[in-house]
Amino acid sequence: MLAYRQWGKERGITKPNIVVPVTAHGALDKACFYFDIEIRKVAMKTDFSVDIEGMERQIDSNTIALVGSAPDYAFGLFDDIPAIAALA
Repeated sequence: MLAYRQWGKERGITKPNIVVPVTAHGALDKACFYFDIEIRKVAMKTDFSVDIEGMERQIDSNTIALVGSAPDYAFGLFDDIPAIAALA
């Protein structure tokens, strides 16, 4: 998260955020707290996969990273990493 924050800072981002599924590991909350990064959590769909359209709605000009899990922390499922990457 430090590297992402610094990457954003070099590009003039002063209020960075990341977009993550609600199933992302709790360590991301801790890192965002320490590095002053807003964490935007996206709900799951009924099949326990991340809502890709929900992720897209949370992205703005201050977004420095998108997170997907492989596997996710809560259920051991894999997020659709290619779909998340396509949002970037």
